[in-house]
Amino acid sequence: MKNCSKIMRASLILGFFASASLANISKNDGTVSDYAVELQADLFSFDDQGILIDGPRRSPSDPIDHSSLLNEVYMRIGFEASLFECDEYFDACPRSARRYKEKTISVMPVHVKPSLNSVAVSDRDMENISAAMINSVNAIGITTKPASDIDHADLIVKIGPTTKMRPIFINLSDEIGLKEIKRWKNETGGRSILSIFGVTKNDPPFCYVSEKVWKSAGKITIYVNINDIEDCLEKALLAAIGLKSTWLSIPSITDLYRNDKKYKTATFADILYARLLYHQDFPVDGRLEDVRAFWEKHAVRIWQELVTEGVHK
Repeated sequence: MKNCSKIMRASLILGFFASASLANISKNDGTVSDYAVELQADLFSFDDQGILIDGPRRSPSDPIDHSSLLNEVYMRIGFEASLFECDEYFDACPRSARRYKEKTISVMPVHVKPSLNSVAVSDRDMENISAAMINSVNAIGITTKPASDIDHADLIVKIGPTTKMRPIFINLSDEIGLKEIKRWKNETGGRSILSIFGVTKNDPPFCYVSEKVWKSAGKITIYVNINDIEDCLEKALLAAIGLKSTWLSIPSITDLYRNDKKYKTATFADILYARLLYHQDFPVDGRLEDVRAFWEKHAVRIWQELVTEGVHK
């Protein structure tokens, strides 16, 4: 717990300073690696003051992905935080990292409360869920396949009105789920907003990743408001496979700081972290010190492999 608290404090401090200059990434920032800038000179452009003005984007609508320019220490702290993220609201810190045993997982999308007159999940919802999986977990090297039924699913995506989820959490004795509903209500007043297209959406969107039966059954369930799929499912999917927010201004689907311009497609950092987490030698049941030793042994080599492979191109 003490180690997790140290990671959280370091992440928040670094995140504060980095987020302040997020719009003006500079060669002179303490988080930028001179070696990485030199090695990728053909990919990134800087003005005369050393401010980043152009670079690779993982999709046309995404901001510049400069995560491959960040130095090793900053990236390591982000990796550790994404695995051992402490949630002060729930007063909880994971004692070890979590990941699926295999890089192929079966997925079952279902409605929280399906109508008797409709199919379980509409074609439109399936398209949005598929797009989110392609942009997130598939892009970082995780293969997804349809589950034969809900009992054989590694990952269940439950969609529906947020107001219908509280009884489910009560029935499952999911205390964290109930707290997530309470937190969402505190942030929104329990209200939704009407978009210009007439679709009712949550503000902020509601996506909750439940680990309730992870230890007993190896399953993760994502609960998402039916109209928020396009706003938060990518982030929830990364959390489901074991990568949560870094609490830093590292370009990532999990990023907390770019609320105005969110990354919708897995970044270099997301791919690097996933390749490390799902490496055959990763200490799955290890503590922070074990993960740090693993990072020191493998991170630079895998970073170089990704640059050589041309992930940005």
